[in-house]
Amino acid sequence: MTLHTLLRTCAISAFATLALTAGESGLRGPVSGLIVDSESGSIRPILGSAGAAYAGAAAVRGADALFASPDGERALVAAEGSLFLVHRLADRAPVWLPLRDDASSLGLAVFSADSAAVALHDAAHHRLELWSGLRDQPASAGAIDLNEISGRLVSLAVAPDAASVFASFQNSESAAALYLLQPGAAPRLLLTLEQAGALTLHGDALFIADRARHEVVRVTNWTGAPHIATVASAALGLEDPTGIAISPDGRSLLVASAGTRQVLSIDIQEQALKSALDLSFRPSRLEQSGGLLVLAPGIPGVQPAQVLDPARFEVYFVPVSVLPEVVETGASGM
Repeated sequence: MTLHTLLRTCAISAFATLALTAGESGLRGPVSGLIVDSESGSIRPILGSAGAAYAGAAAVRGADALFASPDGERALVAAEGSLFLVHRLADRAPVWLPLRDDASSLGLAVFSADSAAVALHDAAHHRLELWSGLRDQPASAGAIDLNEISGRLVSLAVAPDAASVFASFQNSESAAALYLLQPGAAPRLLLTLEQAGALTLHGDALFIADRARHEVVRVTNWTGAPHIATVASAALGLEDPTGIAISPDGRSLLVASAGTRQVLSIDIQEQALKSALDLSFRPSRLEQSGGLLVLAPGIPGVQPAQVLDPARFEVYFVPVSVLPEVVETGASGM
């Protein structure tokens, strides 16, 4: 074993041990989802059920960047200068797997809906790195150069096999575009937008929010002549969609309507409003985490997290306590 490998292995072990020690005493009860706190670089389990849930002790803390998977079981974590895939976040013993030595240029990263693949933006080289097999044996699935596409990368969605990626780019204040990207192929323009928003891929249908037009459109048959249909619009009460998700039964589109402070449930086939859930806050997202959808991650010691139970179509708050100070043991010193 080389000195570099030995030191890196020690750093991984120390970092993982620190995170585990911080979370060991507080992990109790069923885990229904995860809360990602970018400020503290922590991932905390949501323990308990609706009305009696709280954020447990951190399973990961002190990370430079965090991207949790939809199933609530794993995350990409940038720490100690490297990028890791961390498994078993809902358990007492997270498993840390190194993916890349350099995490300094880490940009946006998005998992597939089944958490089996991920698309990672290498901001320094403006390219996407694709990984598949994340539930078993992670493997590189290729890379896509983004330098030929103008604009700022806003959102991503990746297929479970990592063979296709959908990406939205904002070119100007009122002009954006949605592309189909595949390794070794030229970018394919699918749709023009005004203000690109969240993306979600559900089977053979892609949904994308246009925040300026106050609508969510569905794109199908993207390998042929794309079929585009508006599923949600201002006519249904939608204003500034900041997050989208699909209901557990696959029949409804759930939309965080920031402008009206609501979550809307819309019948996908009928393109009709089923119900509207009023909120006491402006939702900033609608991100899948285990069996829950996170609307707001909260501020430790100040504001609770706000989550949606999609099965019940109910929102409840999750208290988020301040993380205790880490007591240095000297284990990570090198």
